Amino acid sequence: MDVFTTLIYIDITASYSFLKKLESLHLLAVQKHSTAIFSVGMAPGLTNLMAMHAARQLSSLEKMHISILLGAGDTHGTAAILWILQQLNKPFSSYNNQKVANFTNKRTVKFKKIGKRSVYQFNFSDQHTLTKHFPSIPIVTRLGFDVEPLNKFVSFLQKSRIACLLKFNRLQILLASLIQKIKIGSDVCGIQIEAIGKKHHKEASFTLGFLDRDESLVTAKVAAYIANEFLNNKHPAGAYHIEELFTLETLQTYFDRSFQ
Repeated sequence: MDVFTTLIYIDITASYSFLKKLESLHLLAVQKHSTAIFSVGMAPGLTNLMAMHAARQLSSLEKMHISILLGAGDTHGTAAILWILQQLNKPFSSYNNQKVANFTNKRTVKFKKIGKRSVYQFNFSDQHTLTKHFPSIPIVTRLGFDVEPLNKFVSFLQKSRIACLLKFNRLQILLASLIQKIKIGSDVCGIQIEAIGKKHHKEASFTLGFLDRDESLVTAKVAAYIANEFLNNKHPAGAYHIEELFTLETLQTYFDRSFQ
């Protein structure tokens, strides 16, 4: 007989170092008849579900690109801005265990209705957690903004090592405050997944996009959907990432914008 939940924990954190600790709570959650579900939001969250959906369109997956677009004019929370600024000074291990500096390794992506934008490798957790499903497959997440000069400016900060100054908390808080006050760009947010591999023994690729406005509202919608699901339906106890219990199809009707 399956053991179902009595307690529910939903997490919208984007930091893999923290989510990795939550993963270790699986057996404890089962013993306590509780469920912890994380990677809930836009990125991670929709990115995980879209990546899994894209991979299923191919017979075999060889590489995957996850591109995230944030609106420079969106109303981002202080904690979210500080987290992005802090990552500029925190290299991370990529799929091949090589150290990568955040906001490097540029790739140009054409977002529907937006156009071409530069996106840069960034340490969102989705690229790490998805390797559980696709071991040894290069999965790379990149981040960019709707204002191209801003992308170039942040890239310049990283290359020139001026970003090292952001290790000081006071400067982080000052810059975060300025970012919240100075409005450039729009409140658009988007995701583009490109899965590359084979289908019927032939080279193939599959691209899936999502475009909306207000990234924090998108995250709230995903979290609200998951909460409603747990209130109205039974789910197994344990600790899970969103793609381990849900699919893109189950979430798609919750949004008034389609995934194409």
